[in-house]
Amino acid sequence: MIHIPTLVVGLAVTGFGIFLTLFFIRSRNSCTMQTEGVVIGHRSVTNQTDSGSDTYFYELVSYTVNDVSYKHKRKSGAETPQYQEGDKVTLYYDPGKPKRSRMEDDKKDKPILGPLCIILGIGIMIFSFYIY
Repeated sequence: MIHIPTLVVGLAVTGFGIFLTLFFIRSRNSCTMQTEGVVIGHRSVTNQTDSGSDTYFYELVSYTVNDVSYKHKRKSGAETPQYQEGDKVTLYYDPGKPKRSRMEDDKKDKPILGPLCIILGIGIMIFSFYIY
């Protein structure tokens, strides 16, 4: 016997995982043109939690494509920023939408949430066959 509500949840979670994975791949593949940017500043955001506070740093990078200036904001994490103001960095942008960009270091990012949702969704669907 199949538990339909559990099967539907499994399908939804799997579909969401597929969407996230395809979105990540598409955004990575669309930023193909290379340019040089300059770090123009840093921002920090502090979130209050029950256990204290978390501070995250963002690096602001300015770059120019076809005489139009754009800004890229990159979350550098909870540690101090990786780059200092004035540092030159390599960026990749989407030639069709130059506002969409990523830094060269961002290539190391791996999409983990999408595949995890796919695996979890499949597990939920399998479980829906054994719930009764």
